[in-house]
Amino acid sequence: MPTSGTSDWARLSVAELRLQQRWHRRQRSVIVHSSPLSASGRHSRRLSATGLAVQSLLRTREAVRDLQKQRAEVELEAAIAKTAFEKRALELQELTFQRQKELHELTLQHKKELLQHQKELHELTLQQKKELHELALKQQKCALEKQLLELEKLKKELLQ
Repeated sequence: MPTSGTSDWARLSVAELRLQQRWHRRQRSVIVHSSPLSASGRHSRRLSATGLAVQSLLRTREAVRDLQKQRAEVELEAAIAKTAFEKRALELQELTFQRQKELHELTLQHKKELLQHQKELHELTLQQKKELHELALKQQKCALEKQLLELEKLKKELLQ
């Protein structure tokens, strides 16, 4: 079953041409080499050889038709396979695009969540800094008040 393209079909055409040439040679050979029989004997041999050559030619033509039919079937199968392949490739492209879209959406969602967490963390950090500052101020105030009490105590002692 030829599938390699025009070179096989060109060979078939050459083979058919050779068969036709052989048929013509046989026809001439039968006429030239027939025994000296009566004209009807030569005629029947010529018809017999011609019939064989015609049958051979018909078989060759039938074989060519079969090969052409097989070629058409193979080309059809190849076209079907190519179409199926292209369809699957398109489906895979669509699936890839969908997955990329989903990945992009998830990435955006995670970025939003991360920004929200960073904002919350920043707010908590500011709150803790504020509380620490207030605590430091209270400690400083307490220390100053304690120092003031001690100074007043010393003052009373000195005044007495």
